[in-house]
Amino acid sequence: LAYGIEIVKSPQLAHAAEAGLWLAWGNMIEHVILPVRDLTAASLSRVARGHSNGGLPKGVKDLAGMERVNEQLLARLVVLIAQYDMPMTLLAYPQHVRDVRYAHGKLRWLCEKYNVSEAQFYKAHNLTSRLHQRAML
Repeated sequence: LAYGIEIVKSPQLAHAAEAGLWLAWGNMIEHVILPVRDLTAASLSRVARGHSNGGLPKGVKDLAGMERVNEQLLARLVVLIAQYDMPMTLLAYPQHVRDVRYAHGKLRWLCEKYNVSEAQFYKAHNLTSRLHQRAML
């Protein structure tokens, strides 16, 4: 993370060693947005990729192992966020992609911060949602 950067998306920051570092920065991080997904669905997605990029991490061989890793990762991250008393917004996946009202309701505070109108949010969400849903096919 660097000064002047306000929004960062990086799954790698969820790992305990990384999370402990950026959470300890305190005033540099204002809020955590944490998309969450059914652990079995998330694990199946990674198993399907094998050991390629975005797939199984080193040492994980199957669905059960990937589910354990995902459970531990999510639990550790939520506990760290709570320990640092960091504000957090949870986004249910795929609901936040498919349901613009849900997504806007969860992210209204962010829209207000950046003066994004509801109409602008809906337009951008609908465009990116259609692209994402095509990629899921």
